Amino acid sequence: MTLDIKDRLIEIVREAARLMEGASFEITSKEGYANIVTSTDVAVQEYLCKHLKELLPGSGFLCEEDDIEEVDELTTLQGVQECRSAGVQTLPSEVTNALEPQNLKTSKPKQYTWIIDPIDGTANFARGIDQCAICVGLGVLEEKEFSSGVQECRSVGVQTSPSCSSNSLTETTNSSTTSNSDFPSFGGVRGGFPATIILGIVYIPRTNELFYAERGKGAFRNGKQIHVSDRPFANGILCTALPVYHKEYAPLCSKIILEAFTQCNDIRRFGACAPELCYLAMGRCEMYFEYLLSPWDFAAASLILTEAGGVIADLNGNAPTYLHPSGIVAANNKENLDRMLGIVNS
Repeated sequence: MTLDIKDRLIEIVREAARLMEGASFEITSKEGYANIVTSTDVAVQEYLCKHLKELLPGSGFLCEEDDIEEVDELTTLQGVQECRSAGVQTLPSEVTNALEPQNLKTSKPKQYTWIIDPIDGTANFARGIDQCAICVGLGVLEEKEFSSGVQECRSVGVQTSPSCSSNSLTETTNSSTTSNSDFPSFGGVRGGFPATIILGIVYIPRTNELFYAERGKGAFRNGKQIHVSDRPFANGILCTALPVYHKEYAPLCSKIILEAFTQCNDIRRFGACAPELCYLAMGRCEMYFEYLLSPWDFAAASLILTEAGGVIADLNGNAPTYLHPSGIVAANNKENLDRMLGIVNS
């Protein structure tokens, strides 16, 4: 399927950004002072979802401030992967009816899914700091992968998977995000959302910087093509952050950051993943590390980075996944990525 939607998507994102203007908004705490949501986050997300549904009818959504919508077969594939890993043949009775024919919303899989962070850097936005961005990524999954997941799931007696929502991405002890045993293990899909990000937009309204990329067509900032720098690790700037939502892991992350600092030029901390990955994409910095991010934090920006010649991985050095929390390491080239991964896992 050929999608010719980039120009309209850019218009929708710019229109949504108007909701970020002005100083009047309400702040609600999700979990303590660090994890907040503003009324503007919600308004921007509602605007995006409304218009993206019209732009691409039948698509699904994975958003920070809401649950996944209309991705039934995707959750089935999650169930297959989790069942295989845990040796489970059936799932709890309260979720065993979702794949019955009468309960499926459509006869075809949701091939396209929007991954949205209405405001990446909400704390920055709430305090008037420039680094806050609207992030929209579009993931595509081949229909045969959906079908395979459904068939395999039914063959072992599984009717559906547990619900997938932004609120259910919680800590477990059944899987590991990184080979470093000091890091926590986080649940979710083993192997993640088996999608390819084909379109990504990150818009920073306060600096009027709009980054976008289409797979195979390069990355751009305000219409001009961008590329990563060629600086070596020793002259590189590392963008990073301490784990504000899991401060118990601050000592471990601090150790990693300190070791990287002794080997690179300097460190920056802007407080928002997507702008930092876009800065890497255009050569303002050379490396990136954060121990735990949600998919909406990096999905759109990951394509912008790779289309600009950069590289990105989870903490094990594997391709990032897009349905559960993941640590992220990125760099302007593979040599610097491998060096940063070595520091993380040492």
